Amino acid sequence: MTMPTSSHQESIVELTRTLLHIAGQDITHDLIMEKVAQAAQTLGVVLTPEEMQRINSQLRELYAVTIGQGAVLADNRDHEPWLQARSASIPWHRYRRYEKYLSDQGWHPRTLSRLSELSADILGLLEDPRREGSWDRRGMVVGQVQSGKTANYTAVINRALDAGYPLIIVLAGRFNDLRSQTQQRIDEGVLGYDTLTLNPGQDAPHRIGVGLLTGYGNRHVNSPTTSAQNGDFSNAAGGIKPGKDPVVMVVKKQKTVLTRLLKWCRNLAPMPVLIIDDEADDSSVNTRSILDENGNIDPEYDPTTINGLIRRILNVFERRCYLGYTATPYANIFITRDAEANRSAKYGRDLFPRSFIISLPAPDNYVGPEHIFGMSDDPVLGAGREGLGLVRPVDDWATWVPAKHDTAWVPSPELPPSLGRAIRCFILATAARRARGQGKAHSSMLVHVTRLKAVQRRVTEQISTEMASLRDRIRYGLHDDQIREELRELWEDEFAPLDDGLTWETVNNCLTTAAEEIVVKTINGDAKDSLQYYHHRNVGLKVIAVGGDRLSRGLTLEGLVTSYYLRNAGAYDTLLQMGRWFGYRPGYLDLCRIFTSPKLLEQYIHVTLASEELRRQLELMAELEMTPEQFGLRVRTDPNQTMTVTARNKARSGTPLQLSYSATLNEQVTFLTAPAVNAANHTQVERLLTLAGEPTAPPDSAGLLPNVMWRQVDPELIVDFLRGYRMSSANFRMIPTALAQYIEARNANGALTDWTVVLVSNSRAGENTITLAGQTVGHIQRTHLPPVSEERLSIRRLLSPPDEALDLTPEDRKACIQEVQGRNGPVIKFSPVVARRKRDAQRGLLLIYPLQLRVPGKKTGDDGEDTGATVGSALQTLGVAVSFPADPDARQMEYLVNETYWQNEHGTTDMDVEDLP
Repeated sequence: MTMPTSSHQESIVELTRTLLHIAGQDITHDLIMEKVAQAAQTLGVVLTPEEMQRINSQLRELYAVTIGQGAVLADNRDHEPWLQARSASIPWHRYRRYEKYLSDQGWHPRTLSRLSELSADILGLLEDPRREGSWDRRGMVVGQVQSGKTANYTAVINRALDAGYPLIIVLAGRFNDLRSQTQQRIDEGVLGYDTLTLNPGQDAPHRIGVGLLTGYGNRHVNSPTTSAQNGDFSNAAGGIKPGKDPVVMVVKKQKTVLTRLLKWCRNLAPMPVLIIDDEADDSSVNTRSILDENGNIDPEYDPTTINGLIRRILNVFERRCYLGYTATPYANIFITRDAEANRSAKYGRDLFPRSFIISLPAPDNYVGPEHIFGMSDDPVLGAGREGLGLVRPVDDWATWVPAKHDTAWVPSPELPPSLGRAIRCFILATAARRARGQGKAHSSMLVHVTRLKAVQRRVTEQISTEMASLRDRIRYGLHDDQIREELRELWEDEFAPLDDGLTWETVNNCLTTAAEEIVVKTINGDAKDSLQYYHHRNVGLKVIAVGGDRLSRGLTLEGLVTSYYLRNAGAYDTLLQMGRWFGYRPGYLDLCRIFTSPKLLEQYIHVTLASEELRRQLELMAELEMTPEQFGLRVRTDPNQTMTVTARNKARSGTPLQLSYSATLNEQVTFLTAPAVNAANHTQVERLLTLAGEPTAPPDSAGLLPNVMWRQVDPELIVDFLRGYRMSSANFRMIPTALAQYIEARNANGALTDWTVVLVSNSRAGENTITLAGQTVGHIQRTHLPPVSEERLSIRRLLSPPDEALDLTPEDRKACIQEVQGRNGPVIKFSPVVARRKRDAQRGLLLIYPLQLRVPGKKTGDDGEDTGATVGSALQTLGVAVSFPADPDARQMEYLVNETYWQNEHGTTDMDVEDLP
């Protein structure tokens, strides 16, 4: 038996993962410990308690994964559902092979299960390649930066090939590096052979990834593109055509390449095509005006080059699907909705995702902006959260590479102390990963301080000199050189103590090897260097990558540990895309560090809030079964006016708007089903109504069950009630703690001091009643939206619009009935906006609804025929809504809104007028 070394630890981790996979059981802490012990015994290694703790910690982090549901906005008016009917007859050979490949790579079973569901959902929203006639589907998948979008569309590609798509084109960014990296992923996950060394072919020496797996049939896919830096689509590659074998290609979004591809596609018009646009907000969006000199829509306007070429390629095909992927969808959703404005004879429709938008859920082991930077308390989103403590503010760089400089700038000879510290942290982290048995894994450091290539080269030279000096000092100063003491002090200051018990002595033993492995590369359009992680897959590439735009758009820095980022960004999407440190950090998250300026840190915190708000909007619209064209998008703008939401020429249909809780309705539309939650909310309502005193005497209702009203309720009772009321965060505009904060803030200025509380009743409920605080009212019926969830149910609307006038005088209620312009001429509507304006700034309205949420189902007659009746169980719960009066002094937040949001905000409700009580 031998004592463990870092290589032994790595072998134990790999063998344990294999044993866990073979076991086929739910992975628990006890099972992990059992298989670690079994792996150690098999390898003849004696583990110390500290080593056992370290390995167990690493594996628990890897396997303790949960993942939520995706949010879907879909418009199926021109779509024929097909996948459910065909699924049983499709063998799914390519997808099953890819799934097995990911499993062998260590993907958690829950993540694989959700990937299977999501990729099938996305394929089902596309069109059946066997469907005759012409069809056109445009969709978008929104995921977080570095969250696994490539794996998702690789799964979709495999499913699409299994379903019969003969041609799939992947548009992979603007740079050779990103296109090459994407092609490598497609080689491994779809083709199964290395296009760099063999194209096409299936000989065993060239098989990689899924091609190494047996038992899935001989299902070849051709590719006219390769993973070489110059392996893009060329005239020579044009000889490969879809036929017996399908074709998958990966191309840049570049004029020459797309023009060549357009010519190649012209003979393939009857063939169904799937175009996947990676980084769909980059270059693909038209930034030119669609209006002529007279302000009218020009049907033959010329869009930007890349947008026009993508649309022309799509327009070649009679049967076409466009699927965009992005982490920053701002530009795409600001594409104008108007159908005619989006269409021209030459280019066809614009790329707005009118068919569907899917928001991908991230597993809980994904490290996103809210984890890195935290979120402050917010009047819309509610309570914030602390960040992970990985960020280190930098303020010593201005004389080295100032924010504004030109291409002739020569950085001052001395590196900023903060960069020297960051480099040393990277060396220590790389050594620590080796000590943890991760020596064969990739380990990267990002240095992004300038967009100018010449300055990047000079920075690379300085860092190379620094690394050479550090390498020599570490190599030759084993015991008495000052560098070891410096690194020990830095280790104890930055990293110690660690949960897995990793000590300085263990890290120190790995320092020399770690420093020797690190190389420094410039990654830009002029550099010959590239990040060929695949060719170092057996030993791990340890690299400090110095660059700019090529490092900030889709390119994955494998094993990114340390980031030194000072580059100012002018837009939200640019800032988020530059955050290459988001993603998955299994077994080394505690070693990661981000060095950036206080200004950028502040910007990231704001963009994190804005992104979370957008994500919740998508979830809410999905809950309400909205279509993409009905999606009213609003994005919070930068209060310091240092950033735009997206490039101004991408957001031409965006309109600035100031919003607050003033003159708004906030209603609960999603309800948690947990009995404990409903019991707690019931108690909250009982307490509020009891403390509110005696209700106003109801009018004579001739045996009906009237609403019950309390007037002049103390605002402190309302605040306490909201703080204790529990509901799903999917109620995007109805976050009780945020409403409570708003009320308290306005109370301090003399507003919202007089509250009316109404217990709303179904007056004709008969015996279907509930008693709250001694008041008996009738249950209000609502039908929840599909799908049925064990955790929560959703409805379209909680209240009838006239309910907002329940506290008004009869005269004021009549004034709320307005004649407005409807779709087919003037109609009479109730105006909630008028009702809110009838109250002064002191008066708020809280509405409480005793609900029965019906689960829809179909009742059949004795002969089995559908009677059209709705049946099913009903959840009894409570719902609340808060109507705020107009308050000109209320705090407002600046938003950029799309045209749909503007129309919704300034239009009128489509609901019919109901009888006023």
